[in-house]
Amino acid sequence: MARFTWPWFRGERFSSWSVGDPAFAAWLRGEEADGSAEVVTPYTVLGLSAVLRSVSVISTTIAGLPLRTYERQGNEKARVPSVFDDPYPGIDGMTPFAWVETVLIHLLLWRNAYLWHDARDTRTGDITVYRPINPDAISKVELVNGRKEFTYTDAAGAKQVVGSEMLTHIPGPSLDGAVGHPFLASARAIFSGAISGDKAAQVTLRRGIRLAGLLVPEEGEEVDPTEGEAILEQLRARVVGREHAGDVALINRRMKLQPWTPNNIEMQWAETRQMVLGEIERLFGMPPHLLADTEKQTSWGTGVAEQNLGLSRYTLRGWSDRIEQTLSRRLPDGEFCEFDYVGLLQGTPADEIGLLIDQVTAGILTVDEARRIRNLPPLTAAQKRAMKPPAPPPPVVQAMPDPEPVAASAERDGLSFMRWLDERPAPVVNVTTPAIRNEFTVTPAPVTVAIPDVSVTVEPAAAPEVTVNVEPTPVSVAAAEVTVNVEPTPVTVEAPEVTVNVPEQRATTKRVIREGGQITRIIEEPTDG
Repeated sequence: MARFTWPWFRGERFSSWSVGDPAFAAWLRGEEADGSAEVVTPYTVLGLSAVLRSVSVISTTIAGLPLRTYERQGNEKARVPSVFDDPYPGIDGMTPFAWVETVLIHLLLWRNAYLWHDARDTRTGDITVYRPINPDAISKVELVNGRKEFTYTDAAGAKQVVGSEMLTHIPGPSLDGAVGHPFLASARAIFSGAISGDKAAQVTLRRGIRLAGLLVPEEGEEVDPTEGEAILEQLRARVVGREHAGDVALINRRMKLQPWTPNNIEMQWAETRQMVLGEIERLFGMPPHLLADTEKQTSWGTGVAEQNLGLSRYTLRGWSDRIEQTLSRRLPDGEFCEFDYVGLLQGTPADEIGLLIDQVTAGILTVDEARRIRNLPPLTAAQKRAMKPPAPPPPVVQAMPDPEPVAASAERDGLSFMRWLDERPAPVVNVTTPAIRNEFTVTPAPVTVAIPDVSVTVEPAAAPEVTVNVEPTPVSVAAAEVTVNVEPTPVTVEAPEVTVNVPEQRATTKRVIREGGQITRIIEEPTDG
């Protein structure tokens, strides 16, 4: 079907039509070539409330997302300014929101969007203005030697062929890779039926569907059209109007009045509109609840975040990715642009604040970074001083290994006991006797510690106890004299407690014999005198 849209005229192959072409005859009758009674164009389908709402939701939602440009820096990306921060600047230009919205409307209805390069930087030659143009201005797109050529009709009606140096083409879903497949042509029957239904409802409501009844002649009566019109005029004059309420009318014919009042159910308006609504939801990928179709159960989720996630994943991404990837090819190497979906996918304020607190606690964000996300200023010095420091993490308690069992009885051999001392880690020695307690810590350097003579008086009924807390080096312990030989290498020995029971009252002296730094013998001799 031809479309006459100011300021462009699109003949749509009229030059190839003949007078005998059925398509041309259908156009003269105000019909489509496929027999549908309504003309389907991007302008007529916007008269359907479901189409207008679907196009509005998709275009305005994506237009509300920030379009940001980044530069790749290794595995990271950094924000950089670009022409797409404000692609059509100036007082007579378009705001970034309106610019993206217009591009989306062209993609949704025409399946093609075209951006005219209005201006370039005189120094670098980079494009500085991208102006959206009506897709009806492009009558032909073809590939010539691997490059696109566009047949463009300007406002004055002059045609020219331009290339990608003058136009940026964002195609929709395509069958040939060159131009978007015509969406309205594919679904023409659906949109034509919807437009027909709306027009039928409009005409019926304008004329009225409620009649008092049908006046039918009784059997045997002959009434010609002229006489019938006269009877109707006589009845209207006698029974219609409040001044004739309760009056009596006389007709010199046998006539019967049959009440006739069609209702909405019989007209099938609700069923028709419900069917059309479901078709449009499927065509545009819209969830029913966004088109006020609340009679259907939705599988898009129960919360706002879940429903927004489903909308962005299954509907919005397909359109925004087309724009991102096409515009990124107009940027210098290493730069790309993308829409930021963070604001659309965020949950309730309580969920967002709880997530930020968790990220601050885990060290992913600082407090000021979290406040910036919530559009709050950084903390002042007074606020930082008033803040309580974060609670330290709970201490990690490690179970200490049980010490090896020490000599539990006085029957342990003295030589074995001293060898056992050599094999222990470096201890701290505490020597305790009933008369005197000496504590000292042995340093790693070789040293000899002399302990003064100790006189031990043993009562016959109870033997004195000697408690030895072992220090870091091998120790020779005697009743009256203690000689400590410290090896050059520090040794760590836990401090066991040893109780020695003296069996008799004789005072003795133990001598330790070493060979090669190892204890070989211990000789116990009586003390003279």
